[in-house]
Amino acid sequence: MPSSLIDPLAYAAYEKITDDLYWLSSNFLLRFNVVLAHYDRDGENRSIFHKEFKYPTEKSGNKFLKTIRRSFDYYLSLETYFRRNGEDRIFIPIKVQDIISVRIGLQAVFDWFNDKQYEGLYVTKNGRLMMTSPTPSYIISQLPGGSYIEFKPIIIDRQTGMDDKEPGIFMGMSDSFGIRLTLNRFMGFKYIIDSINMYESAQLMLNYLGRPEFGSFQYSFTTEEDRNEGSITAWERVDKQDNNSNRQVYHNVNSMKRLLPGSKAAKSIESLE
Repeated sequence: MPSSLIDPLAYAAYEKITDDLYWLSSNFLLRFNVVLAHYDRDGENRSIFHKEFKYPTEKSGNKFLKTIRRSFDYYLSLETYFRRNGEDRIFIPIKVQDIISVRIGLQAVFDWFNDKQYEGLYVTKNGRLMMTSPTPSYIISQLPGGSYIEFKPIIIDRQTGMDDKEPGIFMGMSDSFGIRLTLNRFMGFKYIIDSINMYESAQLMLNYLGRPEFGSFQYSFTTEEDRNEGSITAWERVDKQDNNSNRQVYHNVNSMKRLLPGSKAAKSIESLE
């Protein structure tokens, strides 16, 4: 089997692929996630994102044609790498529908340090950096699961000298968890959020994973009528065999019966049991 292809048995075992994009602190990072499998509403039957559909045709002189359909989910997440004593386990998904509001929020925070209306936010008195009041804040709300991200301007003490302080940002995700960001660290975070193409990133990660051999995870329509109705009248199976072990994979028939209850597909499958 070519190196770009994966044994279908092994392929079906993959649940998710993730990339660690950016560390905001020693225990908090931005991650990109691609979900490779889905479950039905009952959470019992699992299907991977790659499927092939074989159907009869009278076009082009072929008896059958095939369509490859992929269905996968992808999202960013902000999360703690490990849980320390007294800290919440933080996991904040940022989905496609959230990315614009997150970009707007980060731009509002960026303006604290670059827009003229905030030019008096930080002042230096007697050689010491200070903040004036009232200080602004910004909350990105309505994220999945009721999550939120709160930003406030702060002064960071680099602890290298009495007056060695710099402007910074507090980023809070719960009542008991927050991190302090230097401007440089915040700018890196903003750059990734502003520039990422989420669908394109998911494609690159799928390319890294590779694909199963053509003919794997195949559904077959037995008649043109079945194809038009969208019903499936054959078992989903891996038709390609592993040359080393001569294995074939037959997937859960119940998942197909649930697909279109009472349809010709379900009745046909019941007749096979």
